[in-house]
Amino acid sequence: AKSVSLAFIGRLAMMRKRFSAQSPKGLMVLLSLGGGKGSPFVAGAVKRAGFDLCVVSAKFPARESPYANSWIECDPFGDFDTLKQKIAEKRPLAVLVEQRNILLPIKARLNAELGLVDYGDKSHRTSNSKVELRSAIDEAGEPNIKWCLLSEYDPANFPLPYVIKPETGTGSRGITVVEKEEDIDLAMQKLDDLEHDETVGGRTFVEEVVRGRQFDVEGVYLDGECYPLSLTEEHYDQIDGALPSSWYLFSPPVGSEMRAKLLNAAERFTRALGVRNGAFHCEMRLDVEGGIYAIDYSNRMGYPLLVSECCGYYFPEEYVKVMAGIKPNHKDLRQRTVFQRFIRNQTELASYRALMRDNPQMVIEKRMLGSVVGGVETFARIALRSESFQSLLEQLERYKIVPDEWHEYYDVKKR
Repeated sequence: AKSVSLAFIGRLAMMRKRFSAQSPKGLMVLLSLGGGKGSPFVAGAVKRAGFDLCVVSAKFPARESPYANSWIECDPFGDFDTLKQKIAEKRPLAVLVEQRNILLPIKARLNAELGLVDYGDKSHRTSNSKVELRSAIDEAGEPNIKWCLLSEYDPANFPLPYVIKPETGTGSRGITVVEKEEDIDLAMQKLDDLEHDETVGGRTFVEEVVRGRQFDVEGVYLDGECYPLSLTEEHYDQIDGALPSSWYLFSPPVGSEMRAKLLNAAERFTRALGVRNGAFHCEMRLDVEGGIYAIDYSNRMGYPLLVSECCGYYFPEEYVKVMAGIKPNHKDLRQRTVFQRFIRNQTELASYRALMRDNPQMVIEKRMLGSVVGGVETFARIALRSESFQSLLEQLERYKIVPDEWHEYYDVKKR
């Protein structure tokens, strides 16, 4: 009933907008999977930036419709010439997507053939294929993790431990850390269990395990120029070979020199991977000797709400603007502390409930329903804001829920 009512309201909203004056700024086209897998952040950002919006999807775009002026009922994965013709009739400034890697190749081709935004022919391939990603880094001469296709794996040249990964996939799905040769069977079973997941597949390959800390940079590109928005430290647990998310800390207290080093590395890696325009996120591992290696990336947004809260600029709108050719102006870029925690312990969950009850102003989002993250059951996912790392730390100490890793990473004393 809820989806029906949203669709009805959305259709009425679009009918009203059809008869309103067109925006002098022009129109954007947004590719969507429709239904409950829509792109509301980018849809809202298009309207917020003052552009008209046309959504293209096979199913009615219920989540985007409140912001849309029109809808083209067309499957983005269907006949390309038909899709291209229908979009060309709208004379858009650019074709957009939100957080779906599988739509990036279509987005890049449409922008190229319609003479819109220059995406090149590389970034969508390196975004969707971890094999292409590793190959591109090798070709660019950037530091790279040792890797090979599973079909070419030789135990004599690739010591344990190592990671088995599918060529495509996000959110650590299908990834297994192999500590002993018997774990290969577990890895293959996990991949078999995901055979019906359209986002996971391709060739299977092997990567060495790089011990160290993991960081993520989010930002936008315009005509080959990089504009980073946020730096995040990420930690993943290792549970039965899986690597589920544990916590993300935006604006970690790593010092200005290390921050600059990580931002520079992210720019080098994303250039090597072919990024010229649009949004990006780049995950990197900092090893114990100070080397930095790209782990994963995509030429699209990641964590749009949390990045926006951290940097003070609305990430989806920054993406829309660069796609319209508007140069970013981030003179007031901030580094607010944002903390996301993935909770798998009932005692810890009770402590976080108490913190959120006592400090509602800190809460950005809370998802208290159980879900599977990286192949592991997770009770809740919460996100908190704080004006500084110290003020966040004081609250976590009060409720005795400081992550263990912080004692080593940030020199936090145990209490």
